[in-house]
Amino acid sequence: MTSLAYGRATYRRQAAGLPELRLVNMYVESAATSQDGIVLLNRPGLRQDQTKGSGPIRGLFYQDGTLSNTLFAISGDRLIGSMDLGAVNGTGPVSFAASATEIVVTAGASMLRASETTAVPVTFPDGASVTSVAYLGGFFIALRAGSQRFYWSKLRDATSWDALDYASAESSPDPLLDVAVTGDVMWLLGTSTIEPWALSGDATLPFSRVEGRNYQRGVKGTGCAAALDNSLFWIGDDNRVYRSGAAPDGLSDPGIEERIAAATAVSAYAFEQTGHKFFCVRLDAETVCYDVATREWSENDSFQRANFRPRCAVQVHGKPLLGDDSSGIIWSLDPAAYDDAAQPISKVFTAFQPVQDGSFSLDVVHLDADFGSTPALVGQGADPIVEVRTSRDGGRTWSEWRQSRLGRQGQYRARASWRRFGSFDAPGGIFEFRCTDPVRFRVSAVRSNEAQGGRSR
Repeated sequence: MTSLAYGRATYRRQAAGLPELRLVNMYVESAATSQDGIVLLNRPGLRQDQTKGSGPIRGLFYQDGTLSNTLFAISGDRLIGSMDLGAVNGTGPVSFAASATEIVVTAGASMLRASETTAVPVTFPDGASVTSVAYLGGFFIALRAGSQRFYWSKLRDATSWDALDYASAESSPDPLLDVAVTGDVMWLLGTSTIEPWALSGDATLPFSRVEGRNYQRGVKGTGCAAALDNSLFWIGDDNRVYRSGAAPDGLSDPGIEERIAAATAVSAYAFEQTGHKFFCVRLDAETVCYDVATREWSENDSFQRANFRPRCAVQVHGKPLLGDDSSGIIWSLDPAAYDDAAQPISKVFTAFQPVQDGSFSLDVVHLDADFGSTPALVGQGADPIVEVRTSRDGGRTWSEWRQSRLGRQGQYRARASWRRFGSFDAPGGIFEFRCTDPVRFRVSAVRSNEAQGGRSR
């Protein structure tokens, strides 16, 4: 008996002509009872939590203690909290900042300041556009579009901005594209450098640059950074994904970077769910997610859509809420749901058996999965199917899909097996597995040429 290696992450490297490994709507997790020490798990299903406006949901904001714990959204061009608060100018990435009593939002043009029931435009020095906003130590911070300058408001007053209350990023003359706060550090992200600043205690100049931590690495664009796990995560100007540290910690492989470089629209968001923290990179027609716990990448998609429906996210009392890319729906992730609001979730992963010399005869493949766990007694998913297809030429051509079963409810000793694959020579065999039924899909191992049957069965 041989265990086939299966991809712990998504991998595609078109420039090298290498076989693609897929991990779609699944992610890897350590498991002490698994033969390989890991399992593949399906992502939770999407459930409609609420609706704000007609959409799309361009940005979400929530902060404990702010404005009666109201969830805010930019839906289309409208700022919506517990009511519609008015239009937000600009078509750029959305940025929020808030104290306990007021919230500021910008979409690359003017700022809007809101309370629970009203919203008013903010008069900014010279009427300049604002790229991104943040809040630290009682001050609202705003980046002046197309410049190195960041401005700060009067203490705890988002409506009052002095033309002389500004400073400039110091290490390089590159324009600032984004600002983010992690703990007591404010990160100024430019086109080619990143600087951390902190509160100085000086009433005249309340912020000072943190010495010795400047990064000679910029951000790809506004909306390409997020605070997560007490760190800054961002997509670099070189299309690599980084995490802040003593030096920028590169997290992506050349395949992920190739995808980012090829995209015309790139953005990022982050969320936490069931012990996993994900930094998600949304591209033209795919969303790839980095798992902080495992340092692996996976893909999320939505059935018969060009991309994963969520385009932004926020944590509310430990629960992630995600904004829809075409409607006003705000989604939650339900670990007990195995579909996306009645739409199938296609769970896909790849296994492989390399062959360097000679040939490899494959009589049977067996999937170690979660059998008999379907919640359905009748209808879709009552007799769930798992499929496999094979490639003998590095993923260039594929066989037809072949089916096996995951067992009806209570059939815990069912086995998903496929026979008569024949012989594989170099470069070996690639096996792509797929399950679209609304059931839990956990994979612990893929075994080949395993003896089956016996008195104990």
